[in-house]
Amino acid sequence: MVIVDCDCIDPFLFPLARRDVSMQGSRTIVQLGEKAVDFDEHSFRMIFVSRNPEPNLDHDARALVTIVNFTVTKGALESLLLSNILQVENSDLMEQQKRLSHEEERSRAEL
Repeated sequence: MVIVDCDCIDPFLFPLARRDVSMQGSRTIVQLGEKAVDFDEHSFRMIFVSRNPEPNLDHDARALVTIVNFTVTKGALESLLLSNILQVENSDLMEQQKRLSHEEERSRAEL
């Protein structure tokens, strides 16, 4: 289930997000309002999509979801473009940049 342009989670969906399921004979069901709906734990995924990088969720909703921010920054795009240009124009500089980057990571780990 994909819910698009969502800045909040309707409390109606909390039982589904919490996976409050019960068994009715051999059926697994979740209660949504007045309706009992069949539920398949293995294949069900619920995804909320928002253009807002920091959705305004109350504490109950925040406890039920994992927020992943896929925002692309100008700095990240510049870095990607620079590495692509270096790779095409001067592969020696690209190798040097990779080596220096690894050395920097090692130095930070030692600190």
